[in-house]
Amino acid sequence: MDDYENEIELMDYLNVIWKRKWLIIIPTFFLPLATGIFSFLTPPKWEVDAVIQPSKFFVQTEEGRFEEIIVIDAKQIAGQINQESYDRLISAELNIDERAFPGLKAENLRDTKLVRVAVRERNIERGKAILISLFNHLKRELDQKVDVEMKGIDTQIDLKEYDINRSKI
Repeated sequence: MDDYENEIELMDYLNVIWKRKWLIIIPTFFLPLATGIFSFLTPPKWEVDAVIQPSKFFVQTEEGRFEEIIVIDAKQIAGQINQESYDRLISAELNIDERAFPGLKAENLRDTKLVRVAVRERNIERGKAILISLFNHLKRELDQKVDVEMKGIDTQIDLKEYDINRSKI
């Protein structure tokens, strides 16, 4: 009989819960209500994102195979975007205060040569404009690098042609 005297009965727990029922009911009702009001009153924030593939082109080798030449690595582009290299250019172009600029986030998708770029913005159209502006800046830079690579290849072709003509003479 002594073993059962020190045990707490289930009815004791239920009595304590019943006496303190308002300490349970009020927070249970109030917290979801407060959360609903807060989420209703805060303006929505949208995430606009896109996936890009860095510039590349194909060159035919002496054996006739085509080799892919990547002008810039996807990790490098993601790093430049995350270091806010383009934020000042874009904010000036779109007349956005630099302090209110939402910031761009970029990541190199695992095991690919793709970059995911995202911007969190309350105004969807402004988010789209920011991404379009970023893509235009990236395109200009990559086109310049492709032109440099193409000039280098053209120079190699001219040197090969010169060597061939010289060997004929």
